[in-house]
Amino acid sequence: MIIFHLLLIAALSLVVSRAASYIARSVSGIARGVSLSGFLVSFGVLGFATSMPEISVAVFSAARGMPELSLGDLIGANIVILSLLVGLSAVISGKVRHNSLYRNGTLVLFLLDVLLPAAVLVDGRLTRADGMVLIAAHVGFMAHMYRVQKKDGRAFATHANSGKSLRRNAIIGIVAMSVLLVASYFLVSSAVLVAKELGISALIIGLMLFSVGTNVPETTFVLTESRRHNDVVLGDLFGSTLMNTPTLGLLALISPFTVPQYAAVMASCAFLTALVALFGMFMWTRRSLDRVEGWFLIAFYVAFIGYYAQFLS
Repeated sequence: MIIFHLLLIAALSLVVSRAASYIARSVSGIARGVSLSGFLVSFGVLGFATSMPEISVAVFSAARGMPELSLGDLIGANIVILSLLVGLSAVISGKVRHNSLYRNGTLVLFLLDVLLPAAVLVDGRLTRADGMVLIAAHVGFMAHMYRVQKKDGRAFATHANSGKSLRRNAIIGIVAMSVLLVASYFLVSSAVLVAKELGISALIIGLMLFSVGTNVPETTFVLTESRRHNDVVLGDLFGSTLMNTPTLGLLALISPFTVPQYAAVMASCAFLTALVALFGMFMWTRRSLDRVEGWFLIAFYVAFIGYYAQFLS
């Protein structure tokens, strides 16, 4: 039975990631149809769409009384994106940069937003007040990004798609969302069962397994588009990272809780803090991230996995 549920988790992760890919295409098509710029589509809209797996896991894990599963997923997802996926993008393309990060203190605000979840977890609790702070911080950052783009005259594009195209994208998005929600429900249920049967905490499953599974859409995007559309890939990755902050806020609003395995959570927060510092240094020094620095980030992820492997025994 355990083997069946492990296989089910793997299969459902693929279904969730595939559904998220269709949602991303649908939402991007709608956003372009109402004339949003390519940057806002990749950084805001596409980042939100590809974060739907994390959002659905947060809702269902809270409903099942195991919010630590989502907590591990969200912290682990940020580490996966900023180390493994950004590193892979740099290795594949040779260099990554995003000019919009260097205007009006955007890079600093981005790094602070990513670190905020670690800050609110220090006291060992995740409260509804923490949730409101996390959501408000994200709204503030996105408002900042919109102002920067509007000031540069790039908040809106000059084209719009037909009404027929908008309807088609809306239908695809609704169907894909339905599939994602059903698959996520059974994915969380199987993970809860496996955690109980094997005696592995849901937090560790979230950190090591779900954090990779829920980022399959981003991984696919990195592997297929890094050479041709590196700026869009980077915008998607940054947007997905940022979305994990309000998603944790949503989790706190639904199911506030005392942090389990406090030492393990603080270790993950320490990893995240070190990674943000390393990533920020790489991006700031030459306003880009090259292939060698990409390998450093990938090595960081390997060290992260190596550390948490001890909790599986």
